[in-house]
Amino acid sequence: MSPWSKQFVSKFEAKLNQLELVKIAAMIVRSHENTAASQAFIDGLLEKKARLGPEATLFLEITKIGIDLRSPVAPAGEGAMADDGAAEVAAVEKKLAVKKALVDKKIEVDALSGLMDT
Repeated sequence: MSPWSKQFVSKFEAKLNQLELVKIAAMIVRSHENTAASQAFIDGLLEKKARLGPEATLFLEITKIGIDLRSPVAPAGEGAMADDGAAEVAAVEKKLAVKKALVDKKIEVDALSGLMDT
């Protein structure tokens, strides 16, 4: 995100419903090809957890997990090309890590569901 757009958004972000704000942010980061920039943008928003509240924070954390899934798998050896088997293992390990992160977040979602049912 450009410095201009960050400055523009910062002028009104505190006045918006925080869950709606992070939904907009999630749509923006999902449209970017650069997953590192998307993650950095989400990390910047997550620095404001106190203002965001639990629902918006959880939404962003789950969005970040989805971006992790989209990001390329790092090669097995530094500067070396990984063979097909090693690349496949790395991809499976990454998917398992993402699945575990989502399962961990499900507990938080379930806890919030009880609060949001009223």
